Amino acid sequence: MVLIRIKIKFFSIYSDYASNDILEFQKPITVEELLKILVDKYPALSRIIDSIKPIILVNGIRVDSKYVVKDNEEVALIPPVSGG
Repeated sequence: MVLIRIKIKFFSIYSDYASNDILEFQKPITVEELLKILVDKYPALSRIIDSIKPIILVNGIRVDSKYVVKDNEEVALIPPVSGG
């Protein structure tokens, strides 16, 4: 059985509630599915993601929730940039 390995990186406020990780799956998954898994694994992350929607980068490129994450890709969750 081939495993899909995905590296997860949390930045800024998200790193207060979850730690960088490598997760393994039996098949590629969407970003939407991955976020649900992360919220299950890190319950405190749920409140933050609900109030501050993360920007999702895969290998440094912004993607939407339907993007299918493949083997050895790196997914980063970063908060939206704001300021004045």
